[in-house]
Amino acid sequence: MTKSKELQSVLNDIRSQRAALDVQATALTEIAKFQNKLKGRGCSVSVGVNGTHVTLNIDLSPPAALPAPESAAASTGASSAATATVSGPFSDEENERILKLHDEGFGREDIAAKLERKFGAVALQLGRLLKKREKGKPAAEPEPERNPEPEPEPDLAPEANPEPAPKLKPTLGKPPNSRLIQSPGVTPPRPQHHPLDVYEWAIFCALERIDLTEIWDPQKDLELCHGILAGNRLDVAAAAVRISPELAKARWEQLNTKPGDLDHQRRLVAVLKYRAAQASA
Repeated sequence: MTKSKELQSVLNDIRSQRAALDVQATALTEIAKFQNKLKGRGCSVSVGVNGTHVTLNIDLSPPAALPAPESAAASTGASSAATATVSGPFSDEENERILKLHDEGFGREDIAAKLERKFGAVALQLGRLLKKREKGKPAAEPEPERNPEPEPEPDLAPEANPEPAPKLKPTLGKPPNSRLIQSPGVTPPRPQHHPLDVYEWAIFCALERIDLTEIWDPQKDLELCHGILAGNRLDVAAAAVRISPELAKARWEQLNTKPGDLDHQRRLVAVLKYRAAQASA
């Protein structure tokens, strides 16, 4: 009887130890996942072990600039890029390769993986290179002015019973008709109490000068912008709006006139949302 009690006591001790080991294993697994997630966000994380105590040391120093918003898929790519082995300044060969991969439609996470560099560093360098390349482009020559055709002279004969002209309702706060914005480079005055601020109003007027075709409309412009700023590859974003990558790239260059400028991209999204809402109203 005594041996049976001792055996039962030993079994209970083993079960308790096993339960404790299971809890420790689960805790270590969760800590490893959390550590990888922080590294994927660009944070510097180190783990310290002292006996049964585990400590996480997290460097919360903000980076020089944050990359554009990324989707869950891009976050996974950033996590893999965070394990890069190459560091230090970018070489001329790497800069050329970054631009070439970007022009071929690769996303920032894919470029970071191919160069074996961190996602945040590649995203910032790509923004700088695009801005530098945009400044180096020669200015487009202005189109020659065409002589307008003479308008027919109005018939000055009085009508028998002229009808009064209809009164127009005030349209304060609504965007002007795109046909009214004809002078290139000239931004019309912003209406009073308009929902867009001055910076966004200038973007809106610039977009209104871009011709809308059977392929593009305000809603498709918004969907293309969401797809690219979410970190998707160009061909993926183009497929989402059922457009070829070549047409999508040309349209994105028309919409985003300041590549790498995160504040401009944020305001561009707000303007595109406003245009899509006005078109569907």
